[in-house]
Amino acid sequence: MTQRTPDKAQKPDPRQDSFLRQRLNSFGYAFNGIIQLARYETHIQIHLFNTIAALGIFYLLDISATEWMFISISITLVFIAEGLNTAIEKLADAVTEEFSEKIKIVKDIAAGASIIASFNAVFVGLIIVLNNLKAPF
Repeated sequence: MTQRTPDKAQKPDPRQDSFLRQRLNSFGYAFNGIIQLARYETHIQIHLFNTIAALGIFYLLDISATEWMFISISITLVFIAEGLNTAIEKLADAVTEEFSEKIKIVKDIAAGASIIASFNAVFVGLIIVLNNLKAPF
């Protein structure tokens, strides 16, 4: 007697189901990380406040689509850098509670990258504001 194999049409492939579920879970983890940043990280909260204020100013200045693009990229870079900085700091703190000169250097570099992104956003914002405030001659 031969063994009967299950009909593939009757049963979905569990690998496909788990692939989709894994992708959906990945989005859930990512959004949870964003919520954690916004809820508990002071620097992100400061960036959010500054972003809202800057967006209001740019809206009132009626800046061009190209200027909006540069602002959007600059703001996004700040949030990416700050998120990575926070992740690196949390991971480093989880590795050891004792002082480590190597971990201090890693944390300082990550913080430096965040500051560079912030300075870039301020610089881009100032260029756009000053360009749009020029009195026509």
